[in-house]
Amino acid sequence: MGQDGADGVRGQDGASGQPKPGKSIRGNAGVPAGRDIPTKSGRNYEFGPDDLSYEGSWRKKAEQNLEAVELVKALEAQGRQATTDEQKTLAKFVGWGSSEVANTLFGPKLDKSATALDQYGPAIAAMTQLGRDYLTKRDDGYYDALQMLRGADKIVPSWSTPDRVTRAQLDEIKPDTSTRRWMELRSRLKAALTPAEWAEASRSTQYAHYTSKAVVQSMWKAMDRMGFKGGHSLEPGAGIGVFAGLMPSSKLANSSYTGIEYDAITGAILKQLFPDERILDSSP
Repeated sequence: MGQDGADGVRGQDGASGQPKPGKSIRGNAGVPAGRDIPTKSGRNYEFGPDDLSYEGSWRKKAEQNLEAVELVKALEAQGRQATTDEQKTLAKFVGWGSSEVANTLFGPKLDKSATALDQYGPAIAAMTQLGRDYLTKRDDGYYDALQMLRGADKIVPSWSTPDRVTRAQLDEIKPDTSTRRWMELRSRLKAALTPAEWAEASRSTQYAHYTSKAVVQSMWKAMDRMGFKGGHSLEPGAGIGVFAGLMPSSKLANSSYTGIEYDAITGAILKQLFPDERILDSSP
């Protein structure tokens, strides 16, 4: 399965008997189907309609990832279980597998863009001072502009030294201003993680692609048609627990879940979301 964890019994919505989505209910533990399935405390998280969403920019998703990482590190330092509101923050973690997030935070792309922005400023300032939209070899700022073009290797080859560099050439390859915000995000993430955790997060970009909510819900419907009423389940590569967090409430009290997660930070989030389940860390 894709990204999993496990659930406890969810609170009931009045007489309807339907669980309230997006909440972790601490109480009303269910009766297990067999003696080998522990009674649930009700502290597991249930993914609601606002969870597991990929709406918004990838930078916003990266910010939510960072908030989840900083929170789980704080919880570990304090040695305590996340509150329901804190679980909602942790549940927004989507991993580092997105190409935009992975390439920006963990690859050379961000440093290259930041260098280009640093070169763009002095070049444009020099043009403004000279009152024209180009620089020659004799002008201050020319070599900043030239290095920017060479770095892009799009307009000027790395071996070329043209007589002039124009503003139009620089504007064509100017990095997005969001580069600075990405730099801030990366700095915070590096400060939150140990070098080993950073290396693990970087490796996880290859496989942190979580199964979508719609697919998981369809799979649970298929399991229902096949007669699955509860029992033991094992999931290697559990992520943050999408399968367990979307398990139908009728099966929750009758199920015991074991999730295995390679990435230590993701595994720590999984434990906080599903404290009633058996979560194993397979990191080196």
